[in-house]
Amino acid sequence: MGVRWGGAGAWWWIPAVASAVSAGGVTVVGVWAGFRGGVAAPPVYLWWWLAVTALIVPAGLLARLARCRAAEGRPVRARTVLFGGCAGVVAFFMALLTVAIVVESVLG
Repeated sequence: MGVRWGGAGAWWWIPAVASAVSAGGVTVVGVWAGFRGGVAAPPVYLWWWLAVTALIVPAGLLARLARCRAAEGRPVRARTVLFGGCAGVVAFFMALLTVAIVVESVLG
């Protein structure tokens, strides 16, 4: 069945697994916070789950790209992955955060 749907190296496995992993992590933190008496509203955990998933997926896709390049015999440059890929993801989220802060300050 894995071969029919793209095999174990298919790109769409990464978002699926990342969402499950981040859901597990947010659940563990939520249960731990519950035992300490600091339970938040359910939408807070949903937003944390989305944020953690959004941070895991690009890193996983970059790792998959590096693995595919290595399997083809092409060189994998750490500089390209770190400064091109990871810095691009961080810059995107920083720009998104900046826009959200500006919109919040304008709309009050």
